[in-house]
Amino acid sequence: MEEEKTKRIVLETTVRLKPVDRDGPSIEILKEATNGKVVIGRGEFIRCGDKKVSRVHAELELETDGTVYLTPLHVNPCFFYKGGWNEDSKEELRKGRRQRLENGDHFSLLPHSFVYTIVLESNAINNNIRQIGRAHV
Repeated sequence: MEEEKTKRIVLETTVRLKPVDRDGPSIEILKEATNGKVVIGRGEFIRCGDKKVSRVHAELELETDGTVYLTPLHVNPCFFYKGGWNEDSKEELRKGRRQRLENGDHFSLLPHSFVYTIVLESNAINNNIRQIGRAHV
């Protein structure tokens, strides 16, 4: 058998949710730690105790190519702000409607509170991989 070493570059994307409307640290979401999906809502994870926010309010999904989607999971909608927190760009997202998020976009869990900026950080990681092939007969 032949043994061959190859290099593969893996794109690792970290998503940070930076609170806009209140003090607090950014929330970091790693794709590897969440299997690409994380449910956000009322509770300790996002430091939310407001009963208008469901415990299973929305899902953030991180695709293998680094694309991030927000999907509301509850009858109470989420709100999307393209490029920044501006009432003129506010779009209501109803249950099940998947919205692509880009770096700098904002979303909120209530009309004017629990507002977050999406911060995407991508890092290329070189992985050395050993491939074992068949010997030619």
